[in-house]
Amino acid sequence: MSEDHKCCLAAGIRTGVLDEIEAERSRQIAKGYDAAHDDEHTNGCIAWAASAYAGRTFWKSQPAPLYPWGEMPERGTVRDDLITAAALIVAEIERLDRFKTADTVNIRKPE
Repeated sequence: MSEDHKCCLAAGIRTGVLDEIEAERSRQIAKGYDAAHDDEHTNGCIAWAASAYAGRTFWKSQPAPLYPWGEMPERGTVRDDLITAAALIVAEIERLDRFKTADTVNIRKPE
C-alpha cells in the first residue's frame, strides 16, 4: 500500500476531523445525552439515528430517512451531518462497551 493510501489513524496521526467528532459528542453529552440517557436506548435507535444523519447526506432532494425520534432535526451541511452521525456511532459503541462489562453480549439493557 502506498503512503498516500494509509489511514491517518494507522499512521498514528490524529486529524482535525476526529477532534470535531469528539467535540460533537461532548456537545451531545452537555445537552443531556450522556451514558445514563444512552443506556435507556436498547433497541438500536442510536445507531439508527446515526444512519439517518449519514443517509440523508446522499438524499438531498428526497424526504429525510426514517428517524427514530419523530421529525429529523434541521438539515446541516453534508459534512455537519456526517460529523453528527459519527458522534452518534461513538455513543452507540460506548453503550455496547458498557454492557459488555456487565457480562452481557445482548444490546439490551441488563435487568
